[in-house]
Amino acid sequence: MGTDDRQGNVAWWAWAGLMAVAVLALVAGWWTFLFVCDDAYIDFRYVSARQLGWGYTWNPPPFRPVEGYTSFLWVVALDAIWTALGVPPPRSAPVLSLALSFVSVGLVAWMAVRLPLGERLARHRFVVVALVLLATLTNRTFLAWTSSGLETALWTSVLLAWMAVTVFARSPRAWAACAVAAIAALVRPDGLGLCGCAIALVLWTERSPRRALVALSPLVVPAAHLLWRRATYDAWVPNTFVAKVGEPWPLGGAVYAASFVLEYALYVWIALALVVAIREIRRWGRSGPPWSVDAASRPIFVGVGAIVAHAGYYTFVVGGDHFEYRIYQHLVPLFALSFVWLVDRLGAAVRHLLAVFLVTTAIGLAIPWSHWSLTHTITVMKTQGMPHYRIAPHWPWPIRWYAEGWDELQGFLIRRFVGLRHQSHVNFVAGQIALYPSREEGLKVDPSGFPVHVAAAVGVAGWTLPTIAVIDKLGLNDAVAARSPARQYSGQWNRKMAHERSAPVEYLECFDPNVRVEKGDVIVRERAKPLTAEKIVACETEWLARVSIRDP
Repeated sequence: MGTDDRQGNVAWWAWAGLMAVAVLALVAGWWTFLFVCDDAYIDFRYVSARQLGWGYTWNPPPFRPVEGYTSFLWVVALDAIWTALGVPPPRSAPVLSLALSFVSVGLVAWMAVRLPLGERLARHRFVVVALVLLATLTNRTFLAWTSSGLETALWTSVLLAWMAVTVFARSPRAWAACAVAAIAALVRPDGLGLCGCAIALVLWTERSPRRALVALSPLVVPAAHLLWRRATYDAWVPNTFVAKVGEPWPLGGAVYAASFVLEYALYVWIALALVVAIREIRRWGRSGPPWSVDAASRPIFVGVGAIVAHAGYYTFVVGGDHFEYRIYQHLVPLFALSFVWLVDRLGAAVRHLLAVFLVTTAIGLAIPWSHWSLTHTITVMKTQGMPHYRIAPHWPWPIRWYAEGWDELQGFLIRRFVGLRHQSHVNFVAGQIALYPSREEGLKVDPSGFPVHVAAAVGVAGWTLPTIAVIDKLGLNDAVAARSPARQYSGQWNRKMAHERSAPVEYLECFDPNVRVEKGDVIVRERAKPLTAEKIVACETEWLARVSIRDP
């Protein structure tokens, strides 16, 4: 665990006890927020399609293959579990997410042990690790995404592994960085950015061509996957990227980030960072600026830079995320780790660290857990203040202003479908499950004649109607809808996250949709003129030409 004196005096059973408490806290948090969101069922349908023999595609042939899932590796993992163990994705995904969250917590503890500290705090390493785990495992954002059915827990574990190998590991790190980046590229298309950073790290640190080629060798895997994507889906990026990412939305992202900062009292971290930065700048003024980065610091520079660039892209270009701070889950433990490092740079003693860290963490618990306590029993969407629930009226008058500021930020976001809270997704899925039949009943629907169902929320619909073509009006799983012009809004104030594109009415009518669902009953209308495979191919070909398909 280290070499400093007081750390060495901490008995092994104390470390074991700390990790046992962390495990229990993680399981308790996972259970508290356990849910599967509607978008997760999109992944599940792709797994189902492969099990049915069609490959990873949304609709059965002759519909064209579409990559409407975000994470190739997540879909493959769920498929492998279903094949090997017979456990379907809705049951395996939350448990797999929990297992990956254990990996994340282990990485966080390891990084806390390795965190470079001055002598005053290094002697209290056990306290440092305990504080970092406390901040991580009481954080609502971190706990909320330990389930969900999405690949978020996998993505977080990979990003934390990236930080572990670039910032906290000893040399050599180039090959490990490329290996983690290769995995990241299979988890999400964002991982290609890490691949670029890993290549830069190799070029910056490896002087031997042979060593450089060895270090770069793991990147052959994402390169092969990229070529497979192009050959299979006729696109370089997933269809979801085309559907969701339009014009940059810095305003939405700025409010999203501001809400996150206020909710978790991260303004204290910002203040510490500014003080440390000012001190460092003054020091550079006396000794000269560090225009060159030494060899030992280059992996740290690249590792941190990649995380900052990723957060900046999703914040100020994409504009945040449709889900509650999902894109920031991996930042939660990184903020805790860097908080300790910043306090240490100021030369503080352990008592100062305890005071500032615990007070900041306590303030950061007030808003998220107040909101949870007031909303987690609401079971019907659009009632009792949902999806935008104001917590300020429930706070004592002297501090109500603090909650009112957060309420206003949340109001701006939720009206624009940004950062919808956990309970909103729980309620929405419950409504969808009540509307659609069970999967067993859906499998009984006769797929002959190419029945077609049109929906805007297609997750549960796609999973429960596995053999029926489901046209995704919002474009996540439809190439034409994804490439149709976005709705025109009056500036950045009136945009709608992930709801700006929709399938043209004439395109939908081309398939003569004949399936509707009423309270669990599937009703298939007999068409006056049969829909043929040739007609399906012609409709898709014609409309893809109309929307001038262009890969970004």
